[in-house]
Amino acid sequence: MADRSSVDVSGPELAVDSDRRVLRWREREVGLTPLEHDLLVCLAGIPGQVWTYARLHRAVWGNDHLGRGSDMHSVVRRIRHKLARLNAPTTIHAVRGVGFRLTL
Repeated sequence: MADRSSVDVSGPELAVDSDRRVLRWREREVGLTPLEHDLLVCLAGIPGQVWTYARLHRAVWGNDHLGRGSDMHSVVRRIRHKLARLNAPTTIHAVRGVGFRLTL
């Protein structure tokens, strides 16, 4: 997904390491699945920018089939849990009926 090996999410302390597919907060790390990584890299591109469900589905799953959206919500839920485990000050907010955005 990303061309960069590391994407800063909120400054140098929170980053997605694409080479190792990990989310790093300060000295702590958690592994990311391919879907978690790709979705988080999309949202981290411009924190605060809303990504529509359709745009995320196209970028992460590579198609336009949204179905009920439970696959995307499941990935977001797992990323939220991983951010919480790291005690990171960043989370993913749902924009009702539209999509998701990363907030710092």
